[in-house]
Amino acid sequence: MKTLFLLALAFTKRVDESCLEFGPADSQVTLRPRLGYVPKVPTTPFRDQVVSLQALPPEEADPALALLVLGQQKGNAISKQRMAHWIVAAITLAYQAQGVPCPLRLRTHST
Repeated sequence: MKTLFLLALAFTKRVDESCLEFGPADSQVTLRPRLGYVPKVPTTPFRDQVVSLQALPPEEADPALALLVLGQQKGNAISKQRMAHWIVAAITLAYQAQGVPCPLRLRTHST
């Protein structure tokens, strides 16, 4: 959930295929801001930040990675609905951890 939530935040200004660059054998991905993107807070130092993410090592190299997706779904793509559910769950947990009531009608776009 945490990883998906952080990726959702990172992808907010990178919703165009021209903003994605995959490394050799999909070993990494580089995310660049979309041209013309204007953040809500234009003075943010992260406005033009480029993000590079390394691929997870093969399951054989780290057996704990096998625990990320279990059962019959192991190795299958995650549905948009499941990702949306996880993002809402992460937001809810963040509110609960702070002892603050969660907003009504919380949605994925609340990020």
